[in-house]
Amino acid sequence: MSPRKNVDNRIVRQLTLCGGILILGYIGMFCLMQAPAFWYSLRPDPVRSLIPEIFGPINALFPQRWVTLDRTHKFALIAVPIYLAVVVLITGPLLYLLRAMSKSGLSIYSHRKTLLRRIFGFTLGIMFILLFQRGLLSTDIYNYEWYSRIWVEYGQ
Repeated sequence: MSPRKNVDNRIVRQLTLCGGILILGYIGMFCLMQAPAFWYSLRPDPVRSLIPEIFGPINALFPQRWVTLDRTHKFALIAVPIYLAVVVLITGPLLYLLRAMSKSGLSIYSHRKTLLRRIFGFTLGIMFILLFQRGLLSTDIYNYEWYSRIWVEYGQ
């Protein structure tokens, strides 16, 4: 096998490993976001109330104390280092891949289908995990909703 092909295959293996780590990071984020201490609860979660058959079993996967954890409980402080570890699990592989792929001079044309399939596969896996994500880390989405409603209904 040519040295060029070995480099390309190594990058594909690294992409696969980093994609697996990313999925683990997003599973960790999913688990963390089950605790209300991490997200803004300005409104009841409409998706969970509309489809209790799906989200009821998801809540049952976690201890009751976790799904009712608020920001004032002492246990909420323990979750902060766990959150930071999850953020590292998500950003670390991305930064590593950016550096590795830019240094390798990857012959993208020879592995184009393989790379695209893996990237799309990992992206679909991550999006599937986020589909069942609870809560939001920011209230921006609510602000956009309120501003658009004011604009549409009142012309302001």
